[in-house]
Amino acid sequence: MAARLYGRAAHAEGRERTDLESFIEALKSSPLFVNAVLKNVEVGTAGDRSGQRFEATFDVIMAPDAAVLAEVAADTEGGEP
Repeated sequence: MAARLYGRAAHAEGRERTDLESFIEALKSSPLFVNAVLKNVEVGTAGDRSGQRFEATFDVIMAPDAAVLAEVAADTEGGEP
């Protein structure tokens, strides 16, 4: 299932970067998501806080239900579910 996330990552006090890059890397390394891409990053301010507005796209891996997993496990082990 394709997903699109819009958000704003605020700069922490005393830091010039947000954690946006590490957030996208976590999406990329997760077994629950594939094709994670960071798009349309814009630096800006809201009030007295600076940060980055962003768009990220990714595909969500749909997990099979427990009955399917049990059947696959039984087939792999050579037993009955």
